[in-house]
Amino acid sequence: MGLLVKGIDDQFYFPETKKNLDFLDAILAKQKQSGSKYFVGKKLTGADIILSFPLLTNIFGSKESAQKMGFGNIDKLWPNISAWAENISKEPKFIKANDLVASFEVSKPNI
Repeated sequence: MGLLVKGIDDQFYFPETKKNLDFLDAILAKQKQSGSKYFVGKKLTGADIILSFPLLTNIFGSKESAQKMGFGNIDKLWPNISAWAENISKEPKFIKANDLVASFEVSKPNI
């Protein structure tokens, strides 16, 4: 099973993830040219919050995981996403949104 999963990861998941990261980095590059540091417009939007989970939690928040996926130096490969990740982590409205979500999380499963 491990070989099968590795094959799927190597042949599909990782290459497709890289393509998507290239796409998102290009969007941020275009946004940067217009004076924005966000994915849409010039202020924090739902797009940034929604993309924070896959980008921050899975890749840019855990550079060791990115290395294991064979991405190499993610800061050099996707500099605009790297800058966005650093910026959004310090964004007061983003922090407030995360705190609000955390206040509704249940610590014990209701089984």
